[in-house]
Amino acid sequence: MTVWSDEAGATPIEFALAVGFLLIPMAVLVMSIAPWVERQSIARVAAGEAARVLVLSSGTTPDHDSAQQIVWQIAQNHGVHAEDVSVFFCAPDDGSDVKRELSRCPSLTRGDLVAVEVEVRVPAATILGVGTFGEASVSARVTEQVELFRSFAP
Repeated sequence: MTVWSDEAGATPIEFALAVGFLLIPMAVLVMSIAPWVERQSIARVAAGEAARVLVLSSGTTPDHDSAQQIVWQIAQNHGVHAEDVSVFFCAPDDGSDVKRELSRCPSLTRGDLVAVEVEVRVPAATILGVGTFGEASVSARVTEQVELFRSFAP
């Protein structure tokens, strides 16, 4: 058995490498997850509220403007700019973006299904003190039914 008397420790180098290659990327990942979850929650709540506004519109004409205002208000309350939010009313699930942009709910009748999809842009990565990088989007779709025994009297 050989004993080395002049061995120097490598712990400071290993520690610096561990912090640089493991801890910093892990911290960036953890900080990037929170905005994704928050924006998904905003999309879900906004879509639900907008669908409810459409279903409860007075008369047989859906109130798209009020529903859009509700979505923008929810986004603003969470610090999201209106240009980062897109709202699609009664759009087909697999429709192209052009079809989605032009979609509007037809007149309301008892038992109709009203679908609202809200898409919110979210930064791909967030680094504290540096900023955000990249962009993606999360969306939520909520469908509500017009009550079967609803009165449409003015």
